[in-house]
Amino acid sequence: MRGSIPHRGDIQGLRAVAILLVVLTHGGVRAVSGGFVGVDVFFVVSGFLITGLLLAEARTKGSVSIIDFYVRRARRILPAAALTYVVVDVAAVFLLNFLRAREAVQDSVYAAGFAANFRFAEKGTDYFAASQPPSPLLHSWSLGVEEQFYLVWPALLSITLFGLALRRRRREVGRRQHKRLLLVLAAGSFAYSVHLTAALPPEAYFSPFTRAWELGIGAALAVGASTFVRLPPLATLLMGWTGLIAIAVAAAVLSDRTPFPGYAALSCRPSAPRWCSPPGSGAASRGSPPGGCSRRNRCVRSATAPTPTTSGTGPF
Repeated sequence: MRGSIPHRGDIQGLRAVAILLVVLTHGGVRAVSGGFVGVDVFFVVSGFLITGLLLAEARTKGSVSIIDFYVRRARRILPAAALTYVVVDVAAVFLLNFLRAREAVQDSVYAAGFAANFRFAEKGTDYFAASQPPSPLLHSWSLGVEEQFYLVWPALLSITLFGLALRRRRREVGRRQHKRLLLVLAAGSFAYSVHLTAALPPEAYFSPFTRAWELGIGAALAVGASTFVRLPPLATLLMGWTGLIAIAVAAAVLSDRTPFPGYAALSCRPSAPRWCSPPGSGAASRGSPPGGCSRRNRCVRSATAPTPTTSGTGPF
């Protein structure tokens, strides 16, 4: 399923901000000690994009093909991921001692199965530990979280759409049904995130159940895209820049001593959808400020149509 939607400059810009924050944090730049929030921003963007694609397919075909979805994911992810893991394993054998090389190979096996986050959680890995050498594949944990979300969410969305088709209700009812589903899942995930962050911080950091609500925020933005059509341009402009500032503040204030995700994750999560919203790509593609969208751009159509930048995975 390919679309002719223009290049989404706002989404790519938000991705660039997220990646830059993570790189600067790992580079030891103290001014962005909380740059790890870039991973969470990326989760929101991924939830937004993948849900938009699924809704577009449901609108044009009347259903969502889970098989086609997974085939597209495999074609997009597997070649680059396989090459990366092989190169890392070969380099580990030549550059690391036997024990660390063996660990790296084992990590790559879990990463290839999109389960690296479970592997690091089981080992009690401290993502922020500076006293011990990290796994060469530590950042593959976020890919695992994304793919685990993609394993469940298309099926849930398909079931919801199928139920609505049987009931033959209006499209507005369908949007409300999706919003309710997202609200329940996100609330449960956030509550579990708060609990586990206090009880078992390493496990909470890598768990897909403590991160699902972040992807859910992006999904909710895609489902509720029509709301933004009614907003005046000034409001969307202010929301966009407010979101960008909130991300910057979170990156500057948070640190490796902050219990995370938990409550602290709220500091920048609402800001991510504000910056990439409304989902209309017309204004954004022409270089408008973040969040720019006019009534003429018809945000609903853009939000639920295929986009060439969809569901890319960040190096986190």
